[in-house]
Amino acid sequence: MKRIALITLTTLLMISPAVAQDAVRSARSLSLAFANELAAETLKSCKSKGYKVVVAVVDRAGQILPLQRDEDARAHAIELAQKKAYTSAMLGGMPIKSKDEVIGGFGVSGAPGGHLDQECGEVALKALQAKL
Repeated sequence: MKRIALITLTTLLMISPAVAQDAVRSARSLSLAFANELAAETLKSCKSKGYKVVVAVVDRAGQILPLQRDEDARAHAIELAQKKAYTSAMLGGMPIKSKDEVIGGFGVSGAPGGHLDQECGEVALKALQAKL
């Protein structure tokens, strides 16, 4: 009887960690420092082409981290950049990935065309990709 109880207890102890692992998960997160750096690098990339833009960076849940804007960016670009960033994190666009896991997204608005907004952002992300 003691042997059966010991085997049962040992089995339960071996199974418990596996069950606990299913209940708790860890996820990579985008740091505020990197998000600020990406926003600044994107502004720099766009400004070098003469574009006055707004850059919004969001975390994996679509929540704004930094929002940076050129002093001369148009007011409507703020909301558009935020919406683009949210969409990027949730659905694609310009997601920020670490080891194939989406950890955030960012949006750019204010260049004379969406493809130019994206081009500036892609240049900036590529410049900082090694940090991810």
